[in-house]
Amino acid sequence: MQQIESTYSEFKTGLIDVGTSAVPLASSPTRVYGSIKVKAERENDHSVWIGGNKRELLSTENGYELEPGEEVIIRVDDVSKVYAISDDIGQWVRWVIA
Repeated sequence: MQQIESTYSEFKTGLIDVGTSAVPLASSPTRVYGSIKVKAERENDHSVWIGGNKRELLSTENGYELEPGEEVIIRVDDVSKVYAISDDIGQWVRWVIA
């Protein structure tokens, strides 16, 4: 799993490599005071599924599906409580909080 996180004075972003095991969008607690936008990279060749903080329960059968290029806004208090999974390796998800 590869994660890249960037912090700016006004917002924080992340990029995560998603595969066939559920992974958190952030590797450590990342406080949110509002919402995060989660987007599946356009270059992905498979969907990714987004779900809550129960890693063992998230699957491609019960998560919120994002096809390549799609995005969703989620109200959450911590980015690390949101997980992603795919049915193939090498899929990418970006997130941003404002």
